[in-house]
Amino acid sequence: MQCKEFFEFLLNQGLAYRYTPERFAELASGGQPYPSPTRTISEGSRVFIEELIQPLIMPVTLSETEITELERIVNVFEKFLNVQIELFKMARKGEIENLVFRQMCTEKEWQFGLSDSGYSKILPFLRLDCIRTKEGFKVVDINSTRPAGVGDYIVLSSAYSAYYVNGNPFPMKECFVKTVKQCIDEWQISKSAKLRQPVTILVRKSDGDWHNFRILNKCLAEAGITSELAETIPVDSPRAIIRSRIKEGDPLFDELAARYPDKACVISPLYQRFLGNKLWMYLVHLPSIQSIFEEKIGKDDFEFLKNVFPESGIMKGNRICFADGKEVMLTVKNRKNWVIKETSGSSAKGMLFGFISVGRWEQLMSSNHDGCLGQRFIQAMEELPVADERGEVKKEKLYTKYGIFVLGGRLAGVEVMARRHHIVHGARNTYFSCCFKKVKV
Repeated sequence: MQCKEFFEFLLNQGLAYRYTPERFAELASGGQPYPSPTRTISEGSRVFIEELIQPLIMPVTLSETEITELERIVNVFEKFLNVQIELFKMARKGEIENLVFRQMCTEKEWQFGLSDSGYSKILPFLRLDCIRTKEGFKVVDINSTRPAGVGDYIVLSSAYSAYYVNGNPFPMKECFVKTVKQCIDEWQISKSAKLRQPVTILVRKSDGDWHNFRILNKCLAEAGITSELAETIPVDSPRAIIRSRIKEGDPLFDELAARYPDKACVISPLYQRFLGNKLWMYLVHLPSIQSIFEEKIGKDDFEFLKNVFPESGIMKGNRICFADGKEVMLTVKNRKNWVIKETSGSSAKGMLFGFISVGRWEQLMSSNHDGCLGQRFIQAMEELPVADERGEVKKEKLYTKYGIFVLGGRLAGVEVMARRHHIVHGARNTYFSCCFKKVKV
């Protein structure tokens, strides 16, 4: 394996993150031991530096047992989403205590969270971040607003398939196209309206993951679905619009909201980000609503769901309060067993990990974390193939996090992030990979 040629090929295919020159200079010391290739491009008057999202040299293979477990997680989560909506309805009507539910939502989500998107899947694009342990996968985060990483995955999986013979890829590309088509078809029937072409992928050229959406645009075109990349919303309507990192507070969100849901098929739906709130990992253990979960999901699947989540409670002062009434006092001695998370945070922002220094821990714990999620900290390490300083392949033990992609209710793929640091997220010095299904011998 010639890493240099492989990496150049992937950069040319678009497995790249886009930076402004100023931002790239700030991160200059944060790359991998073998520098990722870069290129400078111009978009009108704007200049960007694009850098390869450096991958592992090989995909990670999953056993048949692991894939069966992941498929069960996907199936149970589809049921879970339906119960989340039912509980939200009950909380809105005052049929159950709504304090925690209200805490999960913005004002607009509380008001418009039950808007009919026009298609059947509650969340067409879902990624469950997991830790792969000896006891199985543990879901530590729920991501639900956009197809982040799907295009990157498609490019890398295709490249691996050209030479890797010990496993078979997941059908990410097919699942993505099928999901978009299903949403469009269902919306047109539900709203008794014909959508104008092309499908609009709403993404800014300055977005770091612009190439991810360019690749998705190409996938739709190859499947015969006319689509375009756009930084603004087309004037004519109704349109099917796939949104990138566009959330409340973004002017484009307000423009989408003016058309949603009857004058635009917006994928993913607006006002339902609360379905990915971390407090759900606490609520599944709340005695007052457990019977509802059990009835709707089924006893065995509900027990499975509860065990998929790490032990989680709500922060009050320096205590983690669990749904069953138990409490854990966070101290210097036990701090490494726990992580504190903002319930609607992402990309490790606002997270407090116990493995930091005692002084830093005491400083951060002096601030208010009430209402945050206190969760059992789980980490795992694996020996994985990477490029060393000379561009040669070596095995290195790294911390890992997996991402289960659920597109249109189907297990579409499983990504891997690997890093030398305890906190594994999409940082510049994080390796990226995807999983293959182990070939039966």
